[in-house]
Amino acid sequence: MLNTAAHSRDNCIVLFDWDGTLADNFSVIRDGLNYVHEHFSMPIWSEEEARQNIRLTARDLYSKTFDSDEDVEKAIKLYLAYVDAK
Repeated sequence: MLNTAAHSRDNCIVLFDWDGTLADNFSVIRDGLNYVHEHFSMPIWSEEEARQNIRLTARDLYSKTFDSDEDVEKAIKLYLAYVDAK
């Protein structure tokens, strides 16, 4: 028997997996990461390198990349500004 409270229209939740499922935004993500790399004079990632590294959130990625909290925050701001503009 169905629990009607759990399946009523008032309690309906729909989840979407946006990145890579509903939208192919890989190039924007890769270009945003490389924009940050350019700013910090770091090597630019190839498509393969980017695919291997974009599994982390920007905060997790940049926390592993930079020692300074200031650089982490700057990288995140640069990345988000780039992606938001696209």
